[in-house]
Amino acid sequence: AQSDRDSVFVSVEDNGSGIPEDIQGRIFEPFFTTKPMDQGTGMGLDIVKKIVERHQGSISVESEPGRTVFRLRFPALPPANS
Repeated sequence: AQSDRDSVFVSVEDNGSGIPEDIQGRIFEPFFTTKPMDQGTGMGLDIVKKIVERHQGSISVESEPGRTVFRLRFPALPPANS
C-alpha cells in the first residue's frame, strides 16, 4: 500500500495466465464471466467495483501473461484529532 496527502493506494498482483486484452474492458460488467455456464455468476469484480466506488475510490487493472495487477485508490482520511 502507498499513500500521498489525498489518497491511499493498494495493489494486488498475481502471476497467473493474465486477462486477455480483448476482454479487459468488460471484466467489471455485471454477469460477465469466462467460466462455463453454472460455474460462475460473473458478479465478483462488479461487486468489488461497487464497494470501492461506494467509498469514493477507483479500481483499475493491467494484465499480461504471467502478471495481473489490480490497483485500488481510496481517498485518505484526515488525521484524527488527539
